Amino acid sequence: MEKLYAVIGMAANAAKDTLYQPVARRDGGSHIVLFYGLEAAIVAALALPIILLILREPLLHPVSLAFALPLAALAGFSYLTTLRSLVAGDASTNITIIRMNFVLTAAFGAIFRGEALTARKLAGSALCLLAVLLF
Repeated sequence: MEKLYAVIGMAANAAKDTLYQPVARRDGGSHIVLFYGLEAAIVAALALPIILLILREPLLHPVSLAFALPLAALAGFSYLTTLRSLVAGDASTNITIIRMNFVLTAAFGAIFRGEALTARKLAGSALCLLAVLLF
C-alpha cells in the first residue's frame, strides 16, 4: 500500500510542478514570494486541524519544534529556489534536476543513518543522473 501512496504523491507533485511554471513566470516572477506564502498558509490551514485530530497530544513539543523549525526553513528555501528556477528555465529540465534529491537522500541515509548503499541503488542513481545529462 505504501507504494501506491508514493505513486499518488509522485502524480500530485507532477501536477503541482506543472502549475508552478506559469505562476512563477507571471509578471516576470515578481509574485513568487506571495505565491509561496499563500500556498504555505493554505497548506498549514488545511493540515493543522488534521494533525491535531490524529495526534491528540500537545502540538508544541520541544523535540518536534527542534526538528520542525529547521525543516520548515529548508522547505521554504527549497520552494523559493524551485520557483525562481522556473521563472526563466524549462519546467521539464529544472524539475527533473530538482527531483533528483533522492540521490542525495540515499547518500545522506548511508552517511548519517547507516542505511545500506547497495550496488543496485548506486546503479539506479547513476542512470538517473545520466538521464538528466541527456535530457
